[in-house]
Amino acid sequence: GKSGRGDLLSTLNDDDSKKKKEKISRTYVKSDQEQLLNDLAAKSAETIIGRAVASSPEYNSPDMDPFWQLLPSLISTKFPTASDA
Repeated sequence: GKSGRGDLLSTLNDDDSKKKKEKISRTYVKSDQEQLLNDLAAKSAETIIGRAVASSPEYNSPDMDPFWQLLPSLISTKFPTASDA
């Protein structure tokens, strides 16, 4: 009856409070984040895909879609163990 429903609600509330306590808040320092992104971009620029993007005639021109400059970093992040071989 009602006691079962009350137990269920208290259990659900307890679970929610435990989840909130388990959350870890992280603060990112903008300069650290930028440095990590720059390091990743530098590493991925050395890959075969990075070199292919850099060899584009539109590379670093206003006509180039910024997505293509991000592509080597995105691939390196998604597939960190992939090699050029």
